[in-house]
Amino acid sequence: MENSNQTLTPIVFQGKASEYFGIWIVNLLLTLLTLGIYSAWAKVRRKKYFYNNTLIQNVGFDYHAKPTAILKGRIIAFVFFVGYSMSANVHPILPALFMLILFTALPWLVVRGSLFNAHNTSHRGLRFDFVGTLRGATRVYIVLPLVTLLTFGLGAPYAAHERKQFSVNNHKFGLSPFVMQPRVKEFYKVYLKLMLIPILIIAILAAIAIPAYQHYVKKAAAHATPGAASLVKIEPPPIKQAAEMPQPEAQIEQSAEETQAAPAAQEEAVAQEKTMEEMRQERERRKQDKMRDMFEHPGMLLYMVPVFALYALVIFSFYGYLQARIGNLVWNNTTLDKLSFKSSLRARDFIWLYFTNILAIMLTFGLATPWAQVRMAKYRISKLQIVGDVDFDRFIGDKKAEVKATGEELADMFDVDLSFG
Repeated sequence: MENSNQTLTPIVFQGKASEYFGIWIVNLLLTLLTLGIYSAWAKVRRKKYFYNNTLIQNVGFDYHAKPTAILKGRIIAFVFFVGYSMSANVHPILPALFMLILFTALPWLVVRGSLFNAHNTSHRGLRFDFVGTLRGATRVYIVLPLVTLLTFGLGAPYAAHERKQFSVNNHKFGLSPFVMQPRVKEFYKVYLKLMLIPILIIAILAAIAIPAYQHYVKKAAAHATPGAASLVKIEPPPIKQAAEMPQPEAQIEQSAEETQAAPAAQEEAVAQEKTMEEMRQERERRKQDKMRDMFEHPGMLLYMVPVFALYALVIFSFYGYLQARIGNLVWNNTTLDKLSFKSSLRARDFIWLYFTNILAIMLTFGLATPWAQVRMAKYRISKLQIVGDVDFDRFIGDKKAEVKATGEELADMFDVDLSFG
C-alpha cells in the first residue's frame, strides 16, 4: 500500500500534433524521394521530438543516436530481406532456412537493439543502460515460446511475464537498476479473462450462425438445379440368392450385356463430373455477382461498414485490455532505487483511442497519423507518475557523479542499430 504522504512527480508530454505534422510530412517525403535512405534521419528526428517533449520536472529526455548507425542496421536488414525474397528461386528450402536463421538470431537482435536504444537515451545528461545477456534472451525469446507451443498456449502468460521482467530488470538509469517484482499470478488472471471473452463470443456467434446455415442449406436444396438430381447416390442392385442365379449360358449372356453397359456407365460418370463442374462454376459466378452488386450498389457497402466496425472493435477491445492491464502490472510493481511508479491506464480509454485513431487515419488517407501518434503518447504518459520522497534533481546529480563520463563513451561503442523500432 502506498503512503499517502509520498511525493507524486507527474510525467508530462507537451508535444503538439500541429508541430509534429511538419516533422512527419518532411520525413515521409524525403524518405520516399531517397528510396528509404532518409528513414534513418527520420527516425532520429521523430524520437528526438517525442523524447524532448516528455518532461519530468520540466526537463525532457534526449536521444543521441547517429543516423548513420541506424542506416547501417537498416542496410543489414535490407540485404537479409532481399536474400530471403530471392532464395525461393534458388531452392525451395532456402526461405525456411532464412526464417530459421532469423528465429535463432532473435535473442541477439533483442539484446543488441535494447543496448543501442538504452545507451542513446538520457535524462539530465545521465544515460540509460542495458545489461541483459544473450543466454537470458535465448531463454525468454526461444525456449519459452517453444514451451508455450508444447503446452497449447498454457505457458503464454508465464512467457509474457518473463519477457517483461527480462526487459525491465536489465535496464539501468546510470548505475541504478530497475526492478520489477514477480507477478506471475496476476499475469495469468489477465490472460484468463482475455481467453474467456473469445470463447463467449464464439458461443454466441455459433448459436446464431448454425441455425442460419441450416436454413441456407435447406433453401439451397429447394432451389437446386435439375442436374443435381444425377448426383444422388445410386444403390447397387441387391445380390440374388443362390437359387435364382442364372445358368452358365445365361451368365455368358449377362456378361455380354455388362460389357455393352460399361461405356454407358462411363458416360454417366463423365456426365456427373460435368454436372459437378457446372455447379462449381455456378457458385463462383454467384460470388462474383455478389461482389459486383456490392460495389454497384452503395447500400451494400453501407451494410458492410457496421460489420467491419464491429470486427475492429472486438480486436481493439482485446488489445486495449491487454495493454492497460499488463502496463499497469509492470509499472506498479517496478522500482528504481527509492523511487516507484504509479500507472493508471484504462482499457476503455485504449479501445476508444485505437478505434478513433484508425478511423481518422482512414478518413484522411493517412494524414491524421501524426495526430494519432501524439494523442496516444500524451495519454500513455499522462497516466504515469513517479512515487517517492527523494528530490529528483538531487537523485540525478548523485547518480551522474557516480557514472562520471563513461556513459557517452560506451554509447559510441554501439554504433549499429539493429532494433525493431
